[in-house]
Amino acid sequence: MALGTRRIFSTAALVVIAGSSLAQIPNASFENWANGDPVGWSTNNGIYTFVTQSSSTHSGASAAQGGVVNFGAFNLSCSLISTDVSGAGFPISQRYGSLHGFYKFTPVGGDYFLASYLAEKGSAGVAAGSYLDGSAQSVYREFVASILYPGADVPDNAVISFSITGAGGFPHVGSIFVVDDLSFGPATGVNDLPNGLPKAFRLEQNYPNPFNPTTNIVYDVPEQSHVNMTVLDILGREVAVVVDQLQPAGRYKAVFDASALTSGTYFYRLTAGSYVQTRKFLLLR
Repeated sequence: MALGTRRIFSTAALVVIAGSSLAQIPNASFENWANGDPVGWSTNNGIYTFVTQSSSTHSGASAAQGGVVNFGAFNLSCSLISTDVSGAGFPISQRYGSLHGFYKFTPVGGDYFLASYLAEKGSAGVAAGSYLDGSAQSVYREFVASILYPGADVPDNAVISFSITGAGGFPHVGSIFVVDDLSFGPATGVNDLPNGLPKAFRLEQNYPNPFNPTTNIVYDVPEQSHVNMTVLDILGREVAVVVDQLQPAGRYKAVFDASALTSGTYFYRLTAGSYVQTRKFLLLR
């Protein structure tokens, strides 16, 4: 079982900085369309139509709808990406804390709606975030994709993408999402909080989720503690130890490799002193 941890944000913390962000995202409300695609976005429309303009909106006159198309032996999801034809992202100059938007989703066969964010400095990735949900949403619901920065770099370009992913295989024809009104959450930056350390224990949701076979788990340790993180199966039996060591205060990322496990639902539990937190994740092969 491969596993590893590395300390991140250990000498600096993040602080919220006020500011408007809607204008940073191209055509954030999908009001402008040309030749069947939203302006400022690329799609995989061609012989088949994956992405269409929708009048079922959260606000304004139009939104973007994506679905799944059958190619005979397999199904292929739509691809809605905020890039030009060369694949270049749109310019940004801040460390945003989260990506927000509103969506509706009709899942078939256990499919998931997936929103992803990648920020780069030059061609090097410096931040990422994602939102995954498989529940039916007949009315608009807000999604929030938290953005993780493993270093102190400020990105200069970003890519946002939306798609439908299948549970352990190809997505299903009939799964449809509609997305509208995108925005960034508050920007973040390095500041001079005392010692630059977390103020409380915190265990974040792993990413990606579902995963195969590795996933990342971020957690905060506000004071030196013996940290124990284990993975449990659906019956509560311990199947892996991810972390078991004394760690100084800081923010950490554990990389869990589930190569030795079978597909299914598992739980990861963090114990540090009197703090205990358990979250669920899904391994799909």
